[in-house]
Amino acid sequence: ASNDQKRIPGFAPSAIAFQIALIVMLRGQGGRRAFWCGFLVCGLLATATFVWAMSFPEVIGISFRNGSMTLYKTPGSPLYTIWHGYTDFVVKRLVEPIILDPRINPGANRDSLVGGLFIGGIRSVIWSLPQLLLAVIGGFAAVLTVGWRNRASAGRSHVAATAILPAANG
Repeated sequence: ASNDQKRIPGFAPSAIAFQIALIVMLRGQGGRRAFWCGFLVCGLLATATFVWAMSFPEVIGISFRNGSMTLYKTPGSPLYTIWHGYTDFVVKRLVEPIILDPRINPGANRDSLVGGLFIGGIRSVIWSLPQLLLAVIGGFAAVLTVGWRNRASAGRSHVAATAILPAANG
C-alpha cells in the first residue's frame, strides 16, 4: 500500500464521531447543542490540519537529469512535521514495543496481515486522539461561552422586568 493509503484511516474514527455529533446536535437543545456545535467546529478544524499535513508530506526522491541521479528532499508542510512527529513518537515508543514484544504477543509481526492491520488500526486511533481531544475542548468552550451569555442575558431581562413593573403599577 502506498503512504497515502496508509494515512487515509487517520481521520476515520474522528469522521464517525463527527457524524454522530452532528445528529445529536441537530436533535439537542440549549447547552447540549452548544457543546456539540463547538465539538464539531474545533474537531473539524483539527481534522483539517491532519488532512492538510498528510496531503503535503515530506518527500525524499531521486531526480534523473542529464544522465545523473540526484537525491532530493521536499520540505513538506510544517503540519506534517508536527503530526508525523507525534505519530512516530507514540507508535514507535509506546505501541510497537508492547504489541511486537514476543513475550507479550508471541508470533506478532509488523509485516504479517494481522499484525499490519492491528498496528494500522491502532495508528488510526492514535491519529484521531488529538483531533477528538481538541473537539471536546471546543465543546466545553462553547458551553462556557453560551452559559456566560445566558447569565448575562438573564441579568438584563431581570433588570428590564423590574424597570417595567414599577411603571405598570404607577
